[in-house]
Amino acid sequence: MGQGPNLREIIKATDNVTYWAKDDKARTELGYSPRDLEQGFHDTLEVEGSGAITIVDGSDISYSSIDAVSDGQPVCMLGLRLHFLVAGATFNLHTRTAAAGALIRPKE
Repeated sequence: MGQGPNLREIIKATDNVTYWAKDDKARTELGYSPRDLEQGFHDTLEVEGSGAITIVDGSDISYSSIDAVSDGQPVCMLGLRLHFLVAGATFNLHTRTAAAGALIRPKE
């Protein structure tokens, strides 16, 4: 059996990378022309369906030990924000804020 990928090395190698694949073939054969994020996403996402989504927002990380720990050792990250959203909840991509959205019911 082979050994799986080293997660620490993958994370370090992909720092500030938003994608891992190349789009050369799609551009040449299909005429693919990507849009920037402003055009491609709406300001606010609303969760639909019966499951849940997890948003990991690392924009406010104040410290990470990922580059200093040995393989198999725990990592310290400060300022990481997690949002667990179900149908009706929203997340604004520009302000990076989550809200209960349609989950909020008016008082009767």
